[in-house]
Amino acid sequence: MKIAICFFGLSRFYKSWKNYFYSFYDGCEVDFYGHFWESGDFVEEELKSEFDFKTCIIEPQKIDFLKLPASTDYSKISKGVFETLSPLYSLKRVGQIISNFEKKYDFIVVTRTDVGCNDNTKFLEFGLDKEKIIKLCSTYDNLTRFIVDDKISLCHHRMFFHSMKEYKENIEMLNVDPSCIHGGWFFNRNEKISLT
Repeated sequence: MKIAICFFGLSRFYKSWKNYFYSFYDGCEVDFYGHFWESGDFVEEELKSEFDFKTCIIEPQKIDFLKLPASTDYSKISKGVFETLSPLYSLKRVGQIISNFEKKYDFIVVTRTDVGCNDNTKFLEFGLDKEKIIKLCSTYDNLTRFIVDDKISLCHHRMFFHSMKEYKENIEMLNVDPSCIHGGWFFNRNEKISLT
């Protein structure tokens, strides 16, 4: 099985990623891709040698994000606007990399270096092909429509879920407790509620 693992955002804990999560992909042919913001806690050459990236973009942290509509609902945001838009823009850059893939993959995994999987029992159920992954990666480009037309509160988790809602028949999100730090949104998977 051929898998593309596409990292985005800050390169937090990248030295630990393989120790914690690489066994999940045992027996797979894995290629790494990534878009990262420059930060003071890594050396670019070390990061690139750790994963032997096929494509890796490292650039200064973007600060001039798109202007949000006046009707933007900030009530559910658990971090600042900058911290919300930064990962969405980085995800957009990963989408540009994925759009230019020359190789065909059985799965494309979009994640961060501080997040991974350690239980592959349901991996095959997700079936997110390249088209669906690119749709998720276009969340940043659709922010105005999501905010104005669809009335989605500004929160990158809500935006991710909203962009993929038509593909997630067996995963729902419920707003259980709006006072929670993460806005009160929980996943409902197979009749069980969880935060992640």
